[in-house]
Amino acid sequence: MPIPTYQELLEQSGVDPKYFGEGGAGLFAGHLGLEGKQMEGFQKFADIMKFDSNKIKDLITSLGDFRTEQRGFVQEQFGSGLTSLRTNLTGQMTSAREQTGGFTGSGAQQRTMGLIGQAGQRSFGGLKQARTRGYSGIEEQVGARTGQIQGLLGDYIGRLTQLGGQFLSLDPGEEKTPPASESTEEAKKYAAQEEWYKLGFKDKESWQLWADAGSDYSNIKSYGGDSEAALKRLGILGLSDIRLKKDIKYMFTMKNGVPIYTFKYKWSDDVNIGTMAQDIEGFMPEAVGEVNGFKTVNYSKVFNYGK
Repeated sequence: MPIPTYQELLEQSGVDPKYFGEGGAGLFAGHLGLEGKQMEGFQKFADIMKFDSNKIKDLITSLGDFRTEQRGFVQEQFGSGLTSLRTNLTGQMTSAREQTGGFTGSGAQQRTMGLIGQAGQRSFGGLKQARTRGYSGIEEQVGARTGQIQGLLGDYIGRLTQLGGQFLSLDPGEEKTPPASESTEEAKKYAAQEEWYKLGFKDKESWQLWADAGSDYSNIKSYGGDSEAALKRLGILGLSDIRLKKDIKYMFTMKNGVPIYTFKYKWSDDVNIGTMAQDIEGFMPEAVGEVNGFKTVNYSKVFNYGK
């Protein structure tokens, strides 16, 4: 089986190859409907995890080198075994002739030579079988490593999908100047539109400290934020019941078998990206929950499925 080329791996991924090229992350984001601040935020993080096609090509080249090297080793072992077998057979035949006094036509010598020949055929067959097993083992390793390389493509699209889902769930809001007094009803209304408020921080200063520290959602609680609010805000654990969605459009299927769609919730015209709980529960029921009779999906489990 030939080792697939880079282009063939892209085609086998089931995703538009343009997403892996220059500006591919932006095309992906545009497909999702990101724009303005959402697009800016997405692009900032996408640039950090930029897809490196040269890394994939180098891995494919090294895979070819691995196969050639290992096949050469197996062939070398076969050749060494064959040389040893010939030397051994020659020695046995010489010994048989000496024991029968060198009489080529004697019945005893013919029987001995026949037995030596049969043993030699069996040994030669064993050497060929060992070589075949060696080659098969190499191809299994090549197949496994090819799958790992292709998995890198799926992982990249998975990360873009997660990132896109996060920024689709973020509401950039309107740029307004906050009221002078934060004790007024107007100030509270303004605060409710702010990201720090939606993430459960008691004030903007606490949120700023967390943001300056890298916006790590795993330690948001230590800065005074609400980890549950953060999860819901990011869409990591959210309603994914098909009964609540409209305008559902299939995008692609990830390497781990998870179908990805764009959709809108029935109460909104905002475009989202994600899965359908009814798809997931068929093969990963542990990732599906329920809230008020509607199904939810734990996206953290979904994107780590099969790893």
